[in-house]
Amino acid sequence: MNTLSTVKDITTELEAGIKKLYTSEAYQSYLDTMSRFHHYSYRNTLLIWLQNPNASYVAGYKAWIREFNRYVKKGEKGIRIFAPIKVKQLPDEEEEIISYKAITVFDISQTEGADLPQGFTKQLLGEMQDSNAYISAIKEISPVPITFEPLSDNINGYYHPKEKKIVVNSTISSIQKVKTLFHELTHALLHTPKDNEPHKDLHTKEIEAESVAYTVLKHYGYDTSDYSFGYIADWSKTKELNEFKESIDTIVSTSNQIIKELDTVLLN
Repeated sequence: MNTLSTVKDITTELEAGIKKLYTSEAYQSYLDTMSRFHHYSYRNTLLIWLQNPNASYVAGYKAWIREFNRYVKKGEKGIRIFAPIKVKQLPDEEEEIISYKAITVFDISQTEGADLPQGFTKQLLGEMQDSNAYISAIKEISPVPITFEPLSDNINGYYHPKEKKIVVNSTISSIQKVKTLFHELTHALLHTPKDNEPHKDLHTKEIEAESVAYTVLKHYGYDTSDYSFGYIADWSKTKELNEFKESIDTIVSTSNQIIKELDTVLLN
């Protein structure tokens, strides 16, 4: 029986789990999980990572039977996550009140039965395409213009918040252009100065941009072996827990936004 039996138990596990991300290896492993579950909340991606870091697709016991004609193997331990439930709306309230309950899901590796639908594994992770296809798609979804021009050898690109434009070094490889574009696109989406919003320090901006770029690249099958998050421990020490959780939530939601918008362009 899973020891995470209640919402309170799961919340306690989450609070402890956040602190486990303060090392480079753990943080990068969590981003790997996020790349497979980008459409989940940061809380559920963290819970999945804590309980089964190699998970790739999860569903409930009955859902595996109903939708895939597959059965959970005897003795398998489920993964506990949150599921939203609607609470009855009060007459004087404009918005519905959403609460959460604890549910159990199982990874695909914990099931057996009918063969999976053709192309199912490609749905789990995006299929890597020609780098130029990604460059064209990124230009289409970017909120600011993107230009390519020669830059000095040690600069791959930059986002100019005042001029609201992304510039990428035209002399680097196509793959490096894609990596740079995801990084700078994140800056354009998240780090344009806005009134009434708290200012983020440079280190936080770079952590968010690099984390989103890594997650999206991992999702689409790019080689991410050159990425390192050795600085995560020093950065996390300067942050309150709520600040850290806010950045993680931002990274999850932005990764999901980019992947969804890219898929719309790439699959048309």
